[in-house]
Amino acid sequence: MRFFAAGGMVLVAWIILASNSTTLRPDKLAEALFVIISGTCFIYALMAGMLHTSDALGHERREGTLGLLFLTDLRGYDVVLGKFVASSVHSVFALVATLPVMAVPILLGGVSVGQFWRMALVLIVTVVLSLSVGMLWSICSRDTRQAALGTIATILALAGATYFTEWLVRKGTRQSQPWLLSPSPVHAYLRAYDQYRTTAQAPMEFRSAVKAQGWMALGSLVVASVLLGRTWRKQLETSADPSVQTVVSWTADDPRLFIGWRHIRWQRWLDANPYYWLARVTRPPDILLRWVMVSGSTFCASLLLLSMAGPQASKNQFGYAALTIGLLLHVGIKIVAALAATRSMNEDRTSGALELMMVAGLKSEEIIRGQRMALHQQFLPSTVILSVLTMLLITRVNLPLNPIGGTFQGVINYSLWVGLLMLWLDLRTIYTVGIQKTLRAPTPLIAMRLAVVRVLFPPWVGAGLILASALSTGSTGLATSLGLIWFLGCLVSNGLALARADLDLKEGFNLLAAGLHFDHGEAEVRRDFRRSAEWSPYGH
Repeated sequence: MRFFAAGGMVLVAWIILASNSTTLRPDKLAEALFVIISGTCFIYALMAGMLHTSDALGHERREGTLGLLFLTDLRGYDVVLGKFVASSVHSVFALVATLPVMAVPILLGGVSVGQFWRMALVLIVTVVLSLSVGMLWSICSRDTRQAALGTIATILALAGATYFTEWLVRKGTRQSQPWLLSPSPVHAYLRAYDQYRTTAQAPMEFRSAVKAQGWMALGSLVVASVLLGRTWRKQLETSADPSVQTVVSWTADDPRLFIGWRHIRWQRWLDANPYYWLARVTRPPDILLRWVMVSGSTFCASLLLLSMAGPQASKNQFGYAALTIGLLLHVGIKIVAALAATRSMNEDRTSGALELMMVAGLKSEEIIRGQRMALHQQFLPSTVILSVLTMLLITRVNLPLNPIGGTFQGVINYSLWVGLLMLWLDLRTIYTVGIQKTLRAPTPLIAMRLAVVRVLFPPWVGAGLILASALSTGSTGLATSLGLIWFLGCLVSNGLALARADLDLKEGFNLLAAGLHFDHGEAEVRRDFRRSAEWSPYGH
């Protein structure tokens, strides 16, 4: 992680410096380079808790191995701090490895030494806060998806909801309340820049924001330590109480659940695919995801209306805010899909349901097809909602009156159309790659990270490089040409990921489901041999 983090930032810096036009002064080039590197690291710091610590203790609780630690003289804070350090040390080291690259703009004269050290402090505090919140959610939730979504929702609420709260208080009292923004990592991030420190209160606001977030991180770890012991004792009391039912009570002998429309619908699912029936019955539709998509799309549409009928000075800001929310929803639904694709198969393998299906004679192709059908049915409404929102954004960008983007209008329009197409392609790829990764990875969270890195990371890296090149050169034609190459590269990357996942699932599904080793290289040799035999004139 340290190598790829530092190497990625070096590559970004090299592209920006190599593609620099002669019209940009060194100080402006340094500012653009610093903003891109620090912004990328800040986004990673916000997501670190969801990626690394949100399932640190949830996996131990599901496997029943957490109680072994309490047989020793360890206390709750020992377990929490040990898991916290073990789960977060890689992310902190990767972030620290990017700091030397972020210091390069100082040599160009556009970034002060104080701004660099303030930004380094903000990044470290933000990643510690995110990791601490993830650790707290890993104790409060047994489910991987709920813990990951709760972590990122808490961080986004601290980052954005604080601004909305401060705006409401300012409208009511007609006075600015900067102390309400102290819990926001975005507030500390902005106050680290020199251009946002023009007032006399800016240094004090920066210090208060860093202190508040540091205390929140410490408080999250303290609360997690207290809750861990109580949650474990409560779980022991619940498992020892015979009056508490720990299994689902619906059976084939209960006539209330197997008559009428439910019986007809379940029978239709069972006839289509037994594993699809299992997935639909045991994993109901994600109402929370649909609610988030509806509320987020409604808020984004409201910003689009304000960008057309709002104050003239704020129309562009509302439009850019709507585009940002749309991008976040695109990324969010793909991450949630990766969580669902990796969690469900892992739960079935742990509970023994997958083994029962295989023993009953269900073929691996039918299991994979049933899983894809269930995931597609689960995310279809949210995908349609997001597609409609993307069409609204495209319509708003192309309006003849007050268009959005200025000279980059064509680039934004092209990005929205490509993003709409890649939404469906990426979800289709994630459904299959998620099954492959969850059979190979030890935990659902690790499988989710592997699926995200394989499917989403290459397009993100390519888009970041194109954005950096466009900002440094100011050429929209170059961005459009590179965007076409990026789209073709995304298709190739998704195709290769699908081909590898399909080969693993076709040739080694039984071995992977049983937890055994599967050699991908031998499967490739067998596949190539069969293809050559089919095309050979001496075949058959």
